[in-house]
Amino acid sequence: MRTPAPDPTGSLGRDLATGRAWSENAHSLAILLGLDGTIVDLNQQMADTLGQPIEELKGTLLWPHLILRTRVELQATVQRVLSGRQPLRYDMQWKDRWYDLCLTPSLSPSGAVLSVAMVGWDITERRRTAEGLRAFSHYTRSLIEVSPDPLVLTSAEGRISDVNEASVQATGIPRERLVGTDFSNCFVEPEKARAGYQRVFSHGSVRDYPLAIRHASGRVTEVLYNATLYRDALGQVMGVFAVARDISERARAEAKLRESERRLKRAHQVAGLGNWEWELATNQLYWAEENYRLHGIDPQKVKPSYEAFLQVIDPAEHAFVNKTVAEALAAKASCEFDYTVIRPDNGQRCVIHSKAEVILDDAGQAVKMVGTVQDITERKRLEVRAKQARKMEAIGHLAGGVAHEFNNILAAIMTGLELTKLSVSNAVLWILSSCHMSSESRTM
Repeated sequence: MRTPAPDPTGSLGRDLATGRAWSENAHSLAILLGLDGTIVDLNQQMADTLGQPIEELKGTLLWPHLILRTRVELQATVQRVLSGRQPLRYDMQWKDRWYDLCLTPSLSPSGAVLSVAMVGWDITERRRTAEGLRAFSHYTRSLIEVSPDPLVLTSAEGRISDVNEASVQATGIPRERLVGTDFSNCFVEPEKARAGYQRVFSHGSVRDYPLAIRHASGRVTEVLYNATLYRDALGQVMGVFAVARDISERARAEAKLRESERRLKRAHQVAGLGNWEWELATNQLYWAEENYRLHGIDPQKVKPSYEAFLQVIDPAEHAFVNKTVAEALAAKASCEFDYTVIRPDNGQRCVIHSKAEVILDDAGQAVKMVGTVQDITERKRLEVRAKQARKMEAIGHLAGGVAHEFNNILAAIMTGLELTKLSVSNAVLWILSSCHMSSESRTM
């Protein structure tokens, strides 16, 4: 039910007169309410929001035009303004929009409240932007926290301004104690860390800078430090964003690999064993360090290739080696062969035993040949000696057999002589005794 609009005289009339000029030109909602919530005056934006012409709205209560939640909230706020006689400002959702409302009481000269002026600025887009920023900030923070690597944000002076949980775990120091401290003090070598930090400013970023983080317990974590400058909207440098990649496991694995390679190298040296790989398409040949030593080649002077391999082989064996390799490639099969090397470094001849295997691609074509080489020179010498020893043994056995047969013949002769002694004269006996003694000396 409409009530007559009050006559714009006195303080209320002055409020209307001074407010009309700006309210119609302002890009905001403006309404003047009586003490009971009656609409005294309003601007076009407010009328459009309420959905009725200005003249039809004047003199009516504001509350029926509002949804229940907005009505209850606004009535309570108006009562607070009336009772407190002080302006109030707050954000309120009205339909699908958000407004920054300012409610100001209009007082008479005696201090009595005559009306409440309410001005509202549409802040829907601002709120959406703020909500988007909060969501993005939450999303960014989630990304930072989900990282298993320590992430640190530092000021231009090198003071820590923020860290993630991984940094807390790596240092053993709570976030609130880390913030504000010198970034370089988190590391085993502060001076090295500070040098890396300064390098970010001189180069714009650093990549894979080795450092070690010291935990409060004394535990040390090997890391690779990566950092870049971060700037504000105007391009001014604000500080450094850094991430420290934990490489402790990788460092341990690399140490184990180096130790394994060292042991393998030592075993190869003891056994005189080397290995090689030959890429057939590019004719690139890889030689292990021991290969160079076995062939007497200086790795600083000779690039490994099949041609370089042939150059150190006895020329008389080139055809044999080429034929053996060609047959293995044609048959796509493994092979074993010995060849003689004339060492370029000292001219000595040595015998090398090689085992090779052909590697095929998915189409069954030969793409690589891999193998091992071993110096068997001493083994060959021992084989020659063993063969010579076996030959001498055989000769010994033959000589022993001949001697045995000869002794059998002499034994028969000696027996005959003994029998003859019984029936001959002294002169003949003396001759026979001489023969007997001679035969005994032959059998001794």
